[in-house]
Amino acid sequence: MQGVGHIAAFRAAVVESRDFEMKHSRATDTSYHAEYEDKLAASAKAAAAALAAYEPLVQSDDERKLFAALGKGWASYADAQKKVVKLGRDKAQQDAADISDGLASMGFDETISALEALNKYNFSGGEKAAEHVDGVYQKARTLVISLLALTLVLGVSMSWLITRRLIGQLGGEPGEAAEVARAVAEGDLTTRIQVRPATAPA
Repeated sequence: MQGVGHIAAFRAAVVESRDFEMKHSRATDTSYHAEYEDKLAASAKAAAAALAAYEPLVQSDDERKLFAALGKGWASYADAQKKVVKLGRDKAQQDAADISDGLASMGFDETISALEALNKYNFSGGEKAAEHVDGVYQKARTLVISLLALTLVLGVSMSWLITRRLIGQLGGEPGEAAEVARAVAEGDLTTRIQVRPATAPA
């Protein structure tokens, strides 16, 4: 998704470029031409920088094709812009406006269309990556829960086994021992204690 920022920067530069190109084609006062041309040059520089920054991020063949289509559209629009600027300098404002509304407009639309396709590809890739991460998280979560459940079962089982073994070694139930202790504490020494016969050593 790093490329989304570069795409946004490119879009801003192209839209700005289109704005100044249209103003240049319709300017009756040619004293504005130099200002518009400076701004067109700055926009073109920003667009080129955004494309240059995005290009190393291209990963798949599909993305490379989309990026190439974007470059082609931008080149087409830039050529049309040059014609508009030249006609404007030559004071052929009507011809400049006609090319701006025709050839330049088509080049701009082609560029924006290619830009939208590349942008859509990026967001689609981001959604797939998010789905993959979510899938990995769910699997990890299930594994952790399973391990915790297994640990709990093992812990309970071990506790039960240890308790049974201790009871076997002591020779009685803890409840019975507690009753005898209570009776003795109350002064009743007549309570009978059931003792298991000792097991002869093997």
